[in-house]
Amino acid sequence: MKKQKKINGSSIFCYLLATLFICFTLATTAWAFSNPTQVVTALPSSGNAYTGQTITIDLLYSVSDEYTQLNGLGIMIHYDTNFFDFQSLQYTAPGTIGTPYIDDESVADNDGDENTNKTITLAWYDQNTEWPGEPLPVTLCSLLFLTDSDLSINDISIIRITPTSTHVGYAFYADPITLTIADPDQGPVVLQAISDITVDEDADSQTIDLSTVFSDSDNNDAMIVKSILSNSNPSLISASINENTLSFDFLADQYGSAEITIQAESNGKTISDTFTITVTAVDDPPYISQALSDDTADEDADNLIIDLSTVFSDIDNNDAAIVKTILSNSDSTLISASINGNSLTLDFLENQNGSAEITI
Repeated sequence: MKKQKKINGSSIFCYLLATLFICFTLATTAWAFSNPTQVVTALPSSGNAYTGQTITIDLLYSVSDEYTQLNGLGIMIHYDTNFFDFQSLQYTAPGTIGTPYIDDESVADNDGDENTNKTITLAWYDQNTEWPGEPLPVTLCSLLFLTDSDLSINDISIIRITPTSTHVGYAFYADPITLTIADPDQGPVVLQAISDITVDEDADSQTIDLSTVFSDSDNNDAMIVKSILSNSNPSLISASINENTLSFDFLADQYGSAEITIQAESNGKTISDTFTITVTAVDDPPYISQALSDDTADEDADNLIIDLSTVFSDIDNNDAAIVKTILSNSDSTLISASINGNSLTLDFLENQNGSAEITI
């Protein structure tokens, strides 16, 4: 009898639904044994909200056995008025009874959550047992709540849904709806991540435009400050940033990989993006470490032996493995030249004078 004082139609619904369920028991006994369940889910079922924000929550209805020919459903929505202010409701599913009834949460209606203190009672009914009569899931209604303006970041509130009436033999299930107050300043995000890069050893310097990498919905993207947070291999790559241009130089004769992390700061909040630069090894040619000096000798001088072990070097190879040969001798009638290992021997031919260029 307590329900009769709440809203027009609510007590009638409960009474009629109970009566029809009693009449319908024989036809639904098999379902009672199989524990079919009327289910209400919310969109969203969880998420972030901001202070003073209007939030729309859609309630969707389905049934575990997908049967769409039932009498109806009654639910009670429990919420915390210290967190939410109920704004409005729009019915979507057919068979609504009366208008939403808002009341203080009573002991009899308690959902087990000490924080909820207000309820909204809703009901749907079809006397011909044809509810909802359309493919599942069905959107029951849309609820609009306004979050309190005095809430703090990370405050959490849970909206719970309990049944007031179900089809005979049917259980009821509804997930709680959890909302968390978030910082309205969302901070920057990575809009277009920087792609990994592969280059050959000793490649030319490169630049990357950072203007479209980061974005901030509540700040001008041009105001986002970029910096190099880390460089895992500074002996391979030298990196620097000037406004929106990232520049990096490849150190000579180095190969390997480096992870570069770029940080973006906007309104005191930061985010970073990391990419990898891979430098592929290239076999460098030998180079002249100590050039041979020009030499002057008298006619018919003794043989001259020159040590070639320190003339050439190769950063990719053991210098002892470098093979030396005589590439050219501009005057073989003046000088006979030969190489054995690292020794160059110059034999001055008898009674000859002049000059010759020897290329090793």
